[in-house]
Amino acid sequence: MTESRKVSVIIATYNRAALLPRAVNSILAQTCQDFELLIVDDCSTDDTSQVIAAFSDSRIRAFRHETNQGLPASRNTGVAEARGEYLAFLDDDDEFTPTSLADKLAALEAAPQEVALVYGWTDMVDDATGQTRPRHRLAFEGAAAFEYALTGATLAPVSSLLVRAAAARETGIFDERLTLGEDAYFISNILSAYQVVLLRKVVAWPHEHHAYARMTDLNDSRRIGRETHYAAHLERFAAELERRSTVLAFILRLRAVNLMELRRVRDSLRWTLAAFRARPFNLGNIRHVLRLVKVFVFYVTPLSRYRERVKAMQRRLGLRKE
Repeated sequence: MTESRKVSVIIATYNRAALLPRAVNSILAQTCQDFELLIVDDCSTDDTSQVIAAFSDSRIRAFRHETNQGLPASRNTGVAEARGEYLAFLDDDDEFTPTSLADKLAALEAAPQEVALVYGWTDMVDDATGQTRPRHRLAFEGAAAFEYALTGATLAPVSSLLVRAAAARETGIFDERLTLGEDAYFISNILSAYQVVLLRKVVAWPHEHHAYARMTDLNDSRRIGRETHYAAHLERFAAELERRSTVLAFILRLRAVNLMELRRVRDSLRWTLAAFRARPFNLGNIRHVLRLVKVFVFYVTPLSRYRERVKAMQRRLGLRKE
C-alpha cells in the first residue's frame, strides 16, 4: 500500500549536482516531516543521478527525463506523480527555511477552502560574500493579488508557495510553452479562481553568485521567451484585462518595449498603439514613448554598439543595479 503524505515537495533539476544536496537537505531538515520529495532530473549530463541515489530516505522518489524538456515540463512531471494534498516547489539551487513547510501548511489549513495558495517572503543569499538581503516583500492579498498578477509580474517565487494540489490541477499547471514567466502564469491561473493568503515570514532562501551564476542582461533568447509569456498571458486573461484598462495598457507597454529590444519595430509600435487605445489619457503612455525612443536608439540604430558602454557607465554612477 502506498503511504500518502500531507505535502508533496517537487524539485526540478538540471546539471546542478553540486548544488542539489543543499536543497534536498533543507527539505529533509524541515520541522514538518509529513512530506514526500519528488526530484525530477531533466536529463542531466553531470553526476546528478549519483547524487540523488546517495539519499536513502524512503520519502524521496526520483524521476528522470530521457530528453531535456525544460523547467515547466519537469515541474509538471512532479505534479503528475505527487500524492500529497498540497504542493510545494523548490529550485535546485535554493533552500527552505527550517519551518517553511510547517508555517505555510498551518496558514493554508487554517484558511477557508476558497483559499488555494499561500506565499511567504524570501531572503537572497549571496554565495560569493555570504551576505543575505531581503528579496520579495510583496504583501498583496484578495483582489489586489490578482490585480498584480494580471500585470504579468510574479507575485512570489515558486519556492515560497504552498498550493492545494486539486486547485493547481484544476486551473492549469505549468505551461510548457513558456521558457520565461511560467511561475507568474501558474500563479495567475490559480488566482483567477481562488483566493490567496500572505504569510509575513521568510520561508525560503534563494541563492545567487554561485558556480552556476544567473544571467544579468537579457539576451535575445530570453526576450523571445518573455514575448511568448506576454502573448500567452494576454490571450488567457483577455476578458479580465478588458475590464481593467490601466493594467491592460501597462502590460501592452511592457510587450512593446520587449519587442523593440528584439528590433521588431513594427510590432512594437502596434502594441504601443494598442496601449494608447486601452488607456488614451494616461501619463504612463507618455513616459512609455520616451522610453521607447531610447530603446530604439540603443537597440535598433547603429548607436546600439555603445549600449554596453552606457550600461557600464550607469553602473559606475550608481544609476543601474545588476
